Amino acid sequence: MVTADGLVKVLDFGLAKLSEPSGDTGADGATKSMVGPDSPHTQEGSIVGTVAYMSPEQAEGRRVDSRSDIFSFGSVLYEMVTDRPAFQGRSKISTLSAILHQDPKPLGEAQELVPQDLERTIARCLRKDPDRRFQHMADIRVALLDVKQESESARLPAPPRSRRGLALPLGVAVALTGLLTWWITRPRPAPELRLTQLTFDSGLTTDPALSPDGKLAAYASDRAGDAGLDIWVQQIATGQAIRPTRHPADDREPSFSPDGSRVAFRSEREGGGLYVVSALGGEEKLVAPQGRSPRFSPDGDRIAYWIGNIGGDPIVPGTSKIYLAPSSGGSPTPLQAGFAAARYPVWSPDGRQIVFWGLRDSTEDWWIAPASGGDPRPTGALAALAGRGLEAPPGAYRVSPAGWLERDRILFSARSADSVNLWLLSLSSKAVERVTTGSAQEVRAAAAPGGLFAFASVRDNIDVWKLPVNHARAQPSSSPERLTTSAGLDAAPSVSLDGRWFAFTSRRSGSQEVLVKDLTSGKETSLASAVAGSLPDSDVGHWPLVSPDGSQIAYRSTSNNRSDVYLVARTGGVPEKVCEGCAAAWSFTPDGRQLLIWPGTRTAAVLDLG
Repeated sequence: MVTADGLVKVLDFGLAKLSEPSGDTGADGATKSMVGPDSPHTQEGSIVGTVAYMSPEQAEGRRVDSRSDIFSFGSVLYEMVTDRPAFQGRSKISTLSAILHQDPKPLGEAQELVPQDLERTIARCLRKDPDRRFQHMADIRVALLDVKQESESARLPAPPRSRRGLALPLGVAVALTGLLTWWITRPRPAPELRLTQLTFDSGLTTDPALSPDGKLAAYASDRAGDAGLDIWVQQIATGQAIRPTRHPADDREPSFSPDGSRVAFRSEREGGGLYVVSALGGEEKLVAPQGRSPRFSPDGDRIAYWIGNIGGDPIVPGTSKIYLAPSSGGSPTPLQAGFAAARYPVWSPDGRQIVFWGLRDSTEDWWIAPASGGDPRPTGALAALAGRGLEAPPGAYRVSPAGWLERDRILFSARSADSVNLWLLSLSSKAVERVTTGSAQEVRAAAAPGGLFAFASVRDNIDVWKLPVNHARAQPSSSPERLTTSAGLDAAPSVSLDGRWFAFTSRRSGSQEVLVKDLTSGKETSLASAVAGSLPDSDVGHWPLVSPDGSQIAYRSTSNNRSDVYLVARTGGVPEKVCEGCAAAWSFTPDGRQLLIWPGTRTAAVLDLG
């Protein structure tokens, strides 16, 4: 409660009581719980407390624990931010019903200047299932301290209501799908942008697709709560969504047929492949084993897709190929012969051509090929993108086409400095223009006729975790432990053989660097000063590798678009360049005298360290 002079007081609700167990046991030997002034516990089946701040399990009279308090804390925090209760009804019964069956309105509808990480934190507190909430108040404290730190450092902007994103912890991914309307055919000094947020899930919602008439959106989501991704189809006008797929394996990358009646998608079931299902649900039909990123042709007769390892380097020959398959099923045919690798096909609006990323005769580019067969031609797109300093988004090896809009404009997602936004490239003029300017990662774009397209807005927060393992049973021996807590990227750990410290890559300072953390003291040491001292143009330290005796760390550093491999002492000092133009260090030999490296060619090499 806040007094008139601004003093904050915490008042006793009359429910908490510090007491020893009563010792009264029943016939089964269990201690009985009593209700009354001398009772140490609240009896199961009773409802005690302030209705508006109860948890769902408390409202139903089920067993409660500290996670119920986390829900109540989230309700209070929600009201502090929005100036309205999270759950409210005309009566106590209707309020209880809202707690059990409804989600609170999005924070942005009441307060536009809500940091995305704060919105995510509150949403996780208010999950109906206790197992999906924060499990300890200490975790909430860390999350709120991160929000405070980010807000004070101005690295977490207060976003407008139309462009909210959520934090994305690795393994508990969170994404929001945005819908963007851009009338590219109307002459004006600058394009008019109109953003509409489509989903408000606290889990992962990604890979949006649009029906050609712009009335439906399909996406992959784990909103059902059964730990897998399924395809959902949502009416854009009403927000109502149905779930056409329910397989335990992940289903993602949907694509609408031209009439909007069918959805093609990638599924990880039975080794992975492309399936087609009615947009209303029903039997799911396999049309292309191993296929990825399906795209219906504008006439609906064929589906373009590619096969290959999503995590493999596309530069390696034979890692990926593009095929065209009948949408009703049948034998696929390769799009083009003679390509060492090809990925991410996108149809032209008239269905006569396909643009894709490809590698042919040592030429890496976006290529255009006639859909009916014929000689492909390079577009010069990648050279134009490199001239603008655009790089692949996180998790992607190359900038790839995502949609073909009217005229000759190709929609794609790319990184520029620390921002990942949507861009357009004119195939004729090679002009490159930025479409979106959000601070989150704007990825997974999909276009529809009329200049309408959708994308996923993602804010990630990747940390290093420790998971003890029982090797004899091949199972975790305890719960995971979070080892880094910064708001920036912390990844690629390499652990010393004695397990007392590890090196990792971090972007918490604004540029990528190598850090060392002592697991006994918790102290973190940055090697950035040594790196910067010898490499004034470098701001990237990648993939550290600890030597067997723990005395040195190998890592990759990029300067002026060139990668080199360095060695530096664990205690710091001036790094030594051991391989110029090399892409990565993979492994030390057991005696630490040699280093297995990837020199940037197609074969690995062994480097003698002397």
